Amino acid sequence: MHNPDKHSLPSKEKLFNILYNTYYRRTYYLVRQYLMDDQEAEEVVQDVFVALWNKREDLDSGQNLQSYIFTIAKNRCLNFIRKKINERKYIDKVSLQEALLNRDALLDESYDRLNTSELALKINRIKNGIPSKSLEIFKMSRNENMTYDEISDSLGLSKKAVEYHMSKVLACFREKLKEYVGIFVIIFLG
Repeated sequence: MHNPDKHSLPSKEKLFNILYNTYYRRTYYLVRQYLMDDQEAEEVVQDVFVALWNKREDLDSGQNLQSYIFTIAKNRCLNFIRKKINERKYIDKVSLQEALLNRDALLDESYDRLNTSELALKINRIKNGIPSKSLEIFKMSRNENMTYDEISDSLGLSKKAVEYHMSKVLACFREKLKEYVGIFVIIFLG
C-alpha cells in the first residue's frame, strides 16, 4: 500500500500557498489602511484568500494576480465599510465621514494610476504647513489609533478642540489633494 508523504501537496495547493505567502502581507496592509482596525483587516484578508481559493480554477496564468487579489480586497473592504455604515457602528459623525471617505477611495480607480512618490512628496509639504498642535493630534489619532477622548485627556484639551483640529487637518488635506481625493487616505495613513 502506497503511503503518500503528507508534506507533498497537489500543485494547485502549492501554488495557492505561494500566492498566500507572497501576497498576504501586502493585502493585509492595503486592507488595514481602509479599515483602520487590525482584527477587521485580518477578517477581510482571510475572506479575500478564501474567495481566491474558491476561484482558483478560473484563474488565468497570464493574469496579473496582485491586481486581481487587490481588486478582491478593495471590493471586500467596500462591502465591509458599507455594512458598518448601514449598521451605524461608527460612533461619531467624524468616524462616519472617514468611513464615507474610505468608501469613496475604494471606488476611485485613480489609485491604480497614482504616482506614489509624487503624492508622498506632496503630503510631506502639506504636513510641513500644518500647525504643530493640529499635526500632533492628527498623528495621535491615525498613527497611535487614539480616540478623541484619549487625545483630549492626554493633551488636556476638550474633545471639541480635538475635533476642531482634526477637521481642520482633514479639510486641509482634502483641499490640497483634491486631484487624489479618493486615495490620499490610503497612502497618508500608512
